[in-house]
Amino acid sequence: MKSVLSKVKARLAHAQDSSSLLFLWERAKDPYLASWSLSDIEKYLEKGQVYIISGEGEESQALLVVGPLVEGEVEILQVFVDPSQRRRGLAKALIACFIEQMRDELKELFLEVHEDNLEAKAFYFGLGFKEVGIRHSYYKDGGAASILKMHIKDAK
Repeated sequence: MKSVLSKVKARLAHAQDSSSLLFLWERAKDPYLASWSLSDIEKYLEKGQVYIISGEGEESQALLVVGPLVEGEVEILQVFVDPSQRRRGLAKALIACFIEQMRDELKELFLEVHEDNLEAKAFYFGLGFKEVGIRHSYYKDGGAASILKMHIKDAK
């Protein structure tokens, strides 16, 4: 992960990033984002739970939304990369930067991912996440959620 980290800078998003995040969100064409709205992102932005990678001109290229730190655990609520920037290691770098920033306090990361989202599951497994459970009929389409967890000491 070090080589990817050296090429990009992830940071905590601020209120002045709202227009850039809106522009990023409008390019979203991902069916798994359908249940999220920009107001959801803004709610987490106000709480200091949104991290971004910005490109040239400070335009947001990727975002990570996390839940609060509770007893060493953080839930990844959303990861999104601009469709034109995918497959360049930005999501991996964003998660790695978050882990690095939180390493002293963070013990585990967890998330839910749609059981049919094989691409996302493969991505998370590649980072060191393991499937630890299933939430049946979790999504509006009736699909189950795979619960994935990573112990930070196992981060790749």
